[in-house]
Amino acid sequence: AKAGGSAPRRSARRRSARRPANMGEVVTRFWDGAQEPPEDLKRLQAWPREDLIAAVERFKTQDRLSVRLAAFWRILKLADKDEATLVWSALGLREDASVDFLSVILPMVAMSKCELISRVTLMFSICDFNSNGSIKRSELFIGLRSLFKGLSRYFPKANVPSNEELEAAVEAIFKSIDQDKSGELELEEILTFGYRSKGTRALLSRFPVTDTRVFESLVHFSGLDDSRDRSRKQQLSKVETEMKSKLMLSPDPVVTVGGKPKRERPWKEPAVITKPKAFMLWALFTKLAKNNTIPCEHFGSFLGSRERVREGLEEAFDLLMASNGVECMKDERVKLIEKLKLHLESPDFVSRIKQYEDGQGISFRCLASLVWPTVPPKDISACLRWARQFQAFHILQELTRRKESALTNSEFDPNADGVKFDLTRDDVDALFEVLDADGDGTLTVKELVAGGLGADQAQQLMALWDRDRNNELNKGEIMSIIWGMNQVVRRQMKGMFAASVAAGASSRSEH
Repeated sequence: AKAGGSAPRRSARRRSARRPANMGEVVTRFWDGAQEPPEDLKRLQAWPREDLIAAVERFKTQDRLSVRLAAFWRILKLADKDEATLVWSALGLREDASVDFLSVILPMVAMSKCELISRVTLMFSICDFNSNGSIKRSELFIGLRSLFKGLSRYFPKANVPSNEELEAAVEAIFKSIDQDKSGELELEEILTFGYRSKGTRALLSRFPVTDTRVFESLVHFSGLDDSRDRSRKQQLSKVETEMKSKLMLSPDPVVTVGGKPKRERPWKEPAVITKPKAFMLWALFTKLAKNNTIPCEHFGSFLGSRERVREGLEEAFDLLMASNGVECMKDERVKLIEKLKLHLESPDFVSRIKQYEDGQGISFRCLASLVWPTVPPKDISACLRWARQFQAFHILQELTRRKESALTNSEFDPNADGVKFDLTRDDVDALFEVLDADGDGTLTVKELVAGGLGADQAQQLMALWDRDRNNELNKGEIMSIIWGMNQVVRRQMKGMFAASVAAGASSRSEH
């Protein structure tokens, strides 16, 4: 009797052991045996980012989460009713049925032509039902359930994870990245997770990337009035309540100390990522980057040469030493270079980089997340802030190189000046992001001094480029420095434009 009773328990234990416990296992099991989608459903694959965002905007004008055929046709802007009906039927839906639109649009984002992390940010933005920049366990669960349920319509025979398996995957994700036990995941945490997660890459890399632009920011959708917003939130609240009751989800945990909630100290600096390390990695990134990302094929070639890696790090250190904004002693040179070199040459880092395809780009956040794969997401965010600060200080140093402008010398010729600025619009954004303390879109002498300039340098910069003489610099005035768009050049361009218009008018009159 004992032997007969123990067999089912062993079988149950084996079944439990086989149950996917994390996102990677869920994804691997999902694709096992999955067939290619029906031809009519391929119309919903490889959509561009802009069209997906527009479709979500149209969906958000509705007062419910489910849609019928007519709304489905309107939201996706399919050619005609016949095409809409073909796609609707291919999804396995009757003409009088309705479908949860999240189970349609989330798979479309996953199968889009966008860069992988751009798909992650767009899916996060869609699942952020309250539009507050963070998602709860219930929102992540609803999003994943809709994603896999929708993908199963596109790919017959796929192994759809059960609710219990998805709940376990959600718990694993929160345990991995919700370091402060807040019960919510912010976009920055999801980005770091997305760059590191092999499961996320296994899920999305099945679909080719043709749009290599990297978008790491939240998408803010418009077109939702207050009444519809309240209605949607009521529906979502009901779904969350039912889900928690059915799955017996535990409340979001709160870590307490002495009976009081424990709060993470915001001034606590990361133990692994120091400012010099962050600045050095940023300097190396700027050396290799084009259009704010490092081309994968270029980076792979760089990593393949130990000599180039060392030379790149030595140049990055020299850039730090040339900056007065970094507290870094010369005797730390060897130690810093060797530590970063070990990270860049580690087999795990190199293998992760090899997962990227030629034509794709690696952002600075991606690079930091992979170079330091075990540090919490909040430390990666601190690394980005430090790098942004150094970037802003570097820009100020560049801007102070020019000693004259058309405002101080009417005969000033920028072409004869010999000073060239190697700066971009992103550099200007970084400058204002770091220095514009009050967020009014302008920089004052006080803010420039706080950014690292001496009082005399700040006054000189203001004298050179403050066109309207209001003792503030705006982005337009800063961009004019970079592009050399001083008054002399503008007058020349205005004259050229007037001559072109006159020539065109003369040509038309002759005809």
